[in-house]
Amino acid sequence: EPGDVVLRPDITGLSTESYEKIADGFPRGETVARAAIEKLKAYSVSEQEYAAFRTRRERPQRNAPVVDSIRIEGHSKFSDRVIADALSVETGKPLNAKEMNERVGRLYAFGEFSEVYYDLVQKDGKTTLVARVKDIDAYDSYLRFGLRLYMDLEGNATFGAGLSHDYTRLNKMGGEWHNELEVGDSIRFGTEFYQPFEERLRYFILPKATFERRLISAYDSNQLLASQYLDSSIDLTFAVGRHFSNVATLFAGFTESFGNFDNRLGTTVVDDKYDTGSYFVRFRIDTLDNTNVPHSGMFGNFEWEQAPSLEP
Repeated sequence: EPGDVVLRPDITGLSTESYEKIADGFPRGETVARAAIEKLKAYSVSEQEYAAFRTRRERPQRNAPVVDSIRIEGHSKFSDRVIADALSVETGKPLNAKEMNERVGRLYAFGEFSEVYYDLVQKDGKTTLVARVKDIDAYDSYLRFGLRLYMDLEGNATFGAGLSHDYTRLNKMGGEWHNELEVGDSIRFGTEFYQPFEERLRYFILPKATFERRLISAYDSNQLLASQYLDSSIDLTFAVGRHFSNVATLFAGFTESFGNFDNRLGTTVVDDKYDTGSYFVRFRIDTLDNTNVPHSGMFGNFEWEQAPSLEP
């Protein structure tokens, strides 16, 4: 339009995807603007006029609304109480918008929702916080297959075919059930159940049972096969744990293992039966920004295990 001041800085080498070069464009724009400063003065206003303009644009300060009640809407396998407790909104107190947005982010961190947002609805002088959620469009049951093959330069080889099944979102408290089966040079079947037991999904129980049968070989000092025996064992584990936000987990429990050895070749070199147990505490932390190619964060796995004393 006639009378407009058009500024065209040199943007050679810059594009809408040049995020790493964005700071290079600032001095180019400043140079062009300073060259046209006399033309731009025609549109300038006094400090008093600009202050009056800012005053007209500023929104009046409003007090934070007091939430009188909470309502959960949408389709989710989680109970309304679990969602409401994760949002941690206190009725009868002013709503802190910043903290509320952080809690919505924690709900997203569950990895179970495609939508999480909230509105404040006024009716009859009362304020209701309405949280709307929608589960992700994903299957609750997963089946996976796998093959394992190992061979070394000495001619030793092992192989196996595996099958695993995961059932997620088993109930409104976020329970999960994991099963796995492997057959080959050994046979292994395991089942594990993860179940939170309070509304914030922080505390959980983790029972697990595993059956395994494997062939063990023993060699003499000349590296010749001396004996072989079949180890059949059952491991039972029970743990109680707590999540800390979505980056760390602490759990403790006990493991009981019992089984027997069946001699197949040579002289038996171990007792026929065994029964052992241990207590453990494990702590896991993961703040990596990317599990495949991390740029920041840390990962750690710490474990303490103690077998009970056999002394009378």
